[in-house]
Amino acid sequence: LQESFISTANTVADSLSDSLEFLNAMQRFVHVYRELNLATKLSIWSTQHETMYYLASELGALYKPSGAGGGDIGVAIADDPQSLAVLRDKVTDLPVTVLDLQKDSNGVRVEQNS
Repeated sequence: LQESFISTANTVADSLSDSLEFLNAMQRFVHVYRELNLATKLSIWSTQHETMYYLASELGALYKPSGAGGGDIGVAIADDPQSLAVLRDKVTDLPVTVLDLQKDSNGVRVEQNS
C-alpha cells in the first residue's frame, strides 16, 4: 500500500501540466489515500469528509481531505464548473464553508475584496 501511495502521488506530480490528466491521476490517488487511511486507522477521512466525497462523486467531481495533517480542509475539483455549483447547493445544510477558488498560474493567494 505504501508503494502504491508513493507511486500515485508521483503520478499526480507528473501530471500538473495537463488539467485532465491531473484530474485522472488525482482520482487514482484519492482511492489509494482512502485505502491507506482505513488500513492505518489515521482517521483523516472523517464522517464529514466521507459525506463530501460521496456527494462530489455523485456529481462527477473529486473530493479529498487536505492540509498538513491530511484532514484540516477538503478540496473538490471537477472539469465541469456546473457540478461544483450543484455540490455547493447540496452542502448548504452541512457544517462546511465553501470557498470559490480559481486556477491561477501564480498559485494560491489571498485577496481582500472591499
